[in-house]
Amino acid sequence: MAGILPARGWARGLRVLLGCPHTASHFRPHSTIRGAYLLDGPPKQLPVTFNRSVLDTFGTAVTLLTYGTEELPALLASAGIDTTDPERPKIAGRELPDTLDAMEALIGSPQTVPGR
Repeated sequence: MAGILPARGWARGLRVLLGCPHTASHFRPHSTIRGAYLLDGPPKQLPVTFNRSVLDTFGTAVTLLTYGTEELPALLASAGIDTTDPERPKIAGRELPDTLDAMEALIGSPQTVPGR
């Protein structure tokens, strides 16, 4: 399953989402939880992580931003990525192999993660 954040690893998802200006502006590093971010978005600010070990350590204090979270499709839509069918993400109607490929098409392949 390609999906929204494929199993190729959370590090790539983090690098791309925080490297894309359309999505990066929604994140701020969490002040007390290393590896977590505050995601600004309706209806409220939400502590999120891309790393399952951060979730395991901090439990309900953070949300794992991945498949099935309500916030991820809205965040990707803000970057112009249509994930109505998560198996076939699109930018401007052009189908791409996965959503991270779609975002990299927007920004190039980011080398660093802002805020780290």
